[in-house]
Amino acid sequence: MARLSRNGIVAMIAAGAFLAAPGQVLTAGPAQILVAGHWLNLPIPAGYCSLDPQSPVDAEFMDLQARGALSLGRHLLLVFANCDELIAAHHSKRQVFSYGSYDVTIVEHEAYELPEALLPAEFISALSRKHGSFDRAAADTALHAKAGIGDDISGTYASEPDATYLATLTSLPAVKPRRAALPVLAMTVTTTIGRVPIVTSIVSFETDFGKFDELFAQAKSVVGALHAANSVPQSVATRRARPARRTKAVGY
Repeated sequence: MARLSRNGIVAMIAAGAFLAAPGQVLTAGPAQILVAGHWLNLPIPAGYCSLDPQSPVDAEFMDLQARGALSLGRHLLLVFANCDELIAAHHSKRQVFSYGSYDVTIVEHEAYELPEALLPAEFISALSRKHGSFDRAAADTALHAKAGIGDDISGTYASEPDATYLATLTSLPAVKPRRAALPVLAMTVTTTIGRVPIVTSIVSFETDFGKFDELFAQAKSVVGALHAANSVPQSVATRRARPARRTKAVGY
């Protein structure tokens, strides 16, 4: 599993290129995605909205996200943005806005599934140990340093039997000349639905270290909602046997 690094974030964001189109209609409903032969319900967290693929600007941002995920060995399933910050961006009151995404790891062009011999809990535990612990003191110091954030600070923020939470502190070049680099706080969660690892990232642009606790709470809520929404996974065959309804299907 690739961690979310500065290079990965830069690949996922083009400064000033992801402002939403003025007057865009926002929605916050769940999405239904086809992954590894099963329909997955991907809930959008409270306070976040889906982007409009019909908007040229939003479509470009979604494309950047997809290419950024690919650079990390993942396939983008869904991207969403903070509703209030997105509306502010509509009116040019913000240059950036908080956003999140769902991804799957890809291996040979297919969604990765855990081998039968590997239990999901064992996979989550091993992934948590691989990343090491998040250095909270170093991150807090870096956020308040006059010289700005130096090297990326990344590590396991928390680990539970069904999910591991990776925190990353990095920065992006300033959008405008002579401005300080932009701090980026990200919480990347890996959990499993069935035998498919699902990666959820929530990214924010803040200077308050306490934002990590907020991102962790949001991510934990997302994991709970994701598992609740997929307590009974639907296979393609099962799906076809039922009355059809409109869905958003992407993937494998």
